[in-house]
Amino acid sequence: MSLLMRVIAVRAAEISFPTGDKAFSVLQSFPSAFTPEESDPFLMCDEFGPKPSKGEFGPDSFPVDWHPHRGQDLLTYMVAGRARHADSMGNRATVLAPGMQWMQAGSGIEHAEGGGSPKGEIGHGFQIWINVPSELKMTDPAYGTVPTEDIPVHQAGGATVRVLAGEYAVPDKPAITGPFQTRVTTLMADIVLAPGATYSHDLPEGLDNCLLHFYGPDGAGSIGGHPTPIEHGAVARLDATDGAKRRFELTAGDAGLSVLLFAGKRLKQEVAWHGPFVMTTDEEIEHTIQEYRRGTFLKKRADWDYKVLSAFPAELQAKIKGSKDEL
Repeated sequence: MSLLMRVIAVRAAEISFPTGDKAFSVLQSFPSAFTPEESDPFLMCDEFGPKPSKGEFGPDSFPVDWHPHRGQDLLTYMVAGRARHADSMGNRATVLAPGMQWMQAGSGIEHAEGGGSPKGEIGHGFQIWINVPSELKMTDPAYGTVPTEDIPVHQAGGATVRVLAGEYAVPDKPAITGPFQTRVTTLMADIVLAPGATYSHDLPEGLDNCLLHFYGPDGAGSIGGHPTPIEHGAVARLDATDGAKRRFELTAGDAGLSVLLFAGKRLKQEVAWHGPFVMTTDEEIEHTIQEYRRGTFLKKRADWDYKVLSAFPAELQAKIKGSKDEL
């Protein structure tokens, strides 16, 4: 009997403009290719780049300007270049690839992104949103960074696996734990296969949804149990509900294959989603919008003007500037 999970569907990611600016496009696997119900507990995966930077911005200037979030966990994962961040908690950071920064939006946070790359540097990464149990949506916001050396790596034949979140099982060894702690049970990994390599993995019990985003710009291959070749921009959903069939298998073509794995335990709760706000009911969304308009949105924030670096406490300014000099 085959242990392979059944491939429910393979669909194409779609071009999206998350900021409304037609000059900034992403390749969106969900919700464009799979609805929030189908991708539960994952809400969004936007692939941006690879694209050369136009140059660094000033200390208080960001290409993705200040905007709010509430009710979701967010991850920016960079495979090339760097990610720059500022937020209403007073955090400022730049992360080099392969590295990531995470954010628990909680009751509300405002942040700005990008503009930290030297001119010509190639940037390539992903912004990923994960839903949060309704009872945790109004907890305090939080932010953190994970540098290259803190992302665990597993070599499996011709595959390099970076474990981003959750428990990754390794035969005859302790499981590897990814550093991004989501508030729902997930397993997220970046899987890069060498040309011609084959890789398989069994999902842990308890995870009942599985999606694979095939990213590029190069590479192609196949999924075990699916007859059609897979290329950049394909998104596959596998049936993870059968306890006897927990395995997926990938085979790379002549140019290799790069895949993001999203496996999770479905929340099966209502999703009320308006722009950067993800709640459980329409009434909660309306309340959030009213709070944002009234200026009462942020429940926890820095005591200074977090949009202006020169307004930060002197010690924190020095730390931020020192971190930038070390890059």
